[in-house]
Amino acid sequence: MQNATRRRRVKGTGTILNRRGIYVVRWPDEQGIVHQESTGLAATVRNKKVAEELLEKRTMLKKLLTKDEQIAVLLKQQEDIRLKIARLQKVATPALTLGGLVDAFVESPKRKDYNGNALQVHKTYIARFVAWAGNEMEFAEVTEDVALKYAAELGKEYAGATYNKHINTLTAVWKALGSANGVRLNPWAELPRKRLESHTRRTLTDDEIARLLAVAEGEIRDLIIVALRTGLRLGDCTRLRWEDIKDDGTVEVVTSKTGAYVKLPAASLLRDLGRHEASGYVCPDAAQVYSSPSRSALCARIGKAFAAAGIQTTVKQGDSTRARSDATFHSLRHTFVTKAISAGVPVAIVRALVGHTTETMTTHYTHIDSETVAAAFQKAGL
Repeated sequence: MQNATRRRRVKGTGTILNRRGIYVVRWPDEQGIVHQESTGLAATVRNKKVAEELLEKRTMLKKLLTKDEQIAVLLKQQEDIRLKIARLQKVATPALTLGGLVDAFVESPKRKDYNGNALQVHKTYIARFVAWAGNEMEFAEVTEDVALKYAAELGKEYAGATYNKHINTLTAVWKALGSANGVRLNPWAELPRKRLESHTRRTLTDDEIARLLAVAEGEIRDLIIVALRTGLRLGDCTRLRWEDIKDDGTVEVVTSKTGAYVKLPAASLLRDLGRHEASGYVCPDAAQVYSSPSRSALCARIGKAFAAAGIQTTVKQGDSTRARSDATFHSLRHTFVTKAISAGVPVAIVRALVGHTTETMTTHYTHIDSETVAAAFQKAGL
């Protein structure tokens, strides 16, 4: 008889039942109320021990003293069962390994439809985690303990917004792929995010710009020139094509971060770059590196140019022992915005030129020095 009890236990400690070929455990609580739970496991000799272990853990809760202890045990049991089920399912369905995580996420119908370069950024963050954890680790084996260890590693390298972006990406990946791979608990979802710092990249002085252009070589110098003349972000600078630079001296691109169309007056750009090709990227090597998981190598080369120019790139903020980025490639974008506004270009026009969605963001990028302020007040007779 299918519903017959498979094993009788001591009174009050529960029973294991076979319900239509699936093991079900039944046990009473302190009030005598009988609880029943399906293990999700086929009623086979191989799974019998797993069902017995689950029942023993459920009845063990009666001996615990506090509600918090009961919750902690239940969560641990849920994680153990999830891993055991995932291992048993490997026989019938090949398990997803981290080596295939990027492709699985890209092809998932449950992921968000990202704009511009956002998907490429997510792929880079995923690739970094995979490089740390290893291609052979299975998706279902990434527990909260694994997530905590990786978060600790990220915390040594990144602060604030960048750290949060990495964790948010992995949260989105597990949300999209979890149910299809037998994972119900998202190990990244509950990780605490870091408090964002208010420190922003500073603008560069004219002397710093001159020194930077004097020491930078090849495509690194070209990227710096493009950023100073257009205010484009590093990703957009690497993707700039010769066809985007028009004969009338303007530059027309769609920014990858916001998808905004911008048309910039940059008549001196072709002269400063010193060459013009019929097609292809302005900086082909940089474009290739930036679109790969080794993007940090490009940032490192830029950092070396800043160091060679004697530009301090980090600064300690307050009592913190962590060094914050102070002058980076993004400082060139801040410099472009600040110089434009200092020259009297209306904020609304600058906002359109750099693709900012709000005036507040343009203000955030503006760093007017004291000399400019003094000159403006003197001109106004104040």
